[in-house]
Amino acid sequence: MKHLDLTGSTTVITGAANGMGADIARLLAGRGTHLALIDHDAAALATIAAELTDAHVTTHVVDLRDDDAVFAAAASIAEGHPRINALITCAGSSMLGDIDQLTMEEMRWLTDVNLWGTVSITKALLPALRAAPAAHITHLASVYALAAPAGRIPYAVSKFAVRAFSEALRHELEGTSVSVGAVYPAGVRTGIILHGRYAAAIDP
Repeated sequence: MKHLDLTGSTTVITGAANGMGADIARLLAGRGTHLALIDHDAAALATIAAELTDAHVTTHVVDLRDDDAVFAAAASIAEGHPRINALITCAGSSMLGDIDQLTMEEMRWLTDVNLWGTVSITKALLPALRAAPAAHITHLASVYALAAPAGRIPYAVSKFAVRAFSEALRHELEGTSVSVGAVYPAGVRTGIILHGRYAAAIDP
């Protein structure tokens, strides 16, 4: 694999307004990386972008469940950032409740956010990443992509699927300029539980 240097190139980060996505943006901004930040929370996204005064930053308010919006944002990013070398998918949410409390709609909602949002932005940006001499895709999965606890069925299902997507995509892209990896964090104080959802059937 060719050496990957992010200095002066663009990294696209989803879920960039909070948690690990925001911290990764801060870290890369300090290393001279251009950033395209994606999140559905416009206010929080503007706040993090305002911090990064020393970096070239664009913000893109996108609901990753909306495929048309995702592909439109990817086209806009590719037009404004001619050299995209990395994609880091941090966007995700949580859903608490056991199988008797959760509805099918609630479980599908989380899968749309955590899995299909990840697949959609990856597919949309892949042509731009392929155009770079070297590029890397990092999917933020979870320790729950390795072991599934009770009360977290939709979250674990979505993260196991992100793991499978990452592994299959890595094999598909073997021999190209694009490499793929996944990260499996354990407990990180990101606020995901506070910002996530609970099954409506759970007693408040």
